[in-house]
Amino acid sequence: MLYVIIMNLIAFSLILWMWISNRNKIQRLEEFMETGIQASGTIIDYHVKPDSDGDWYAPIVEFTPSGGDRVLLFDTSFKREMPDLNSPILVHFQFGEPKSGVVNIAQKIKDTKGDIVSTGLIIMLFDAYLTYQGITEL
Repeated sequence: MLYVIIMNLIAFSLILWMWISNRNKIQRLEEFMETGIQASGTIIDYHVKPDSDGDWYAPIVEFTPSGGDRVLLFDTSFKREMPDLNSPILVHFQFGEPKSGVVNIAQKIKDTKGDIVSTGLIIMLFDAYLTYQGITEL
């Protein structure tokens, strides 16, 4: 029975830690989106990260802040889908710091929230399985 209690405490702690750390990330992204300046960018190229299961892609975005010089941003969010070249994409950046830009910030927030839910469900299912195993061994 002690085994079951310990496993439940570990699972709860992992979910709580994950939620707190990702919640802070989400808050920073939301604040950046609210205080940042919006600009329309264009995907001009992409990085490819090869993997044994297939390639991962991250867009390279070009945008020009009003009254400023052209800026290139290298997005660090790799996805399985190849980005469409010359397609528009939203960029947020801080005033006077266009190189601080974040590409597709709303999608990053959505993805982070999805990560919290999916990882939490996996931990809960694994914990349920271990709890079941612990109870059946009693």
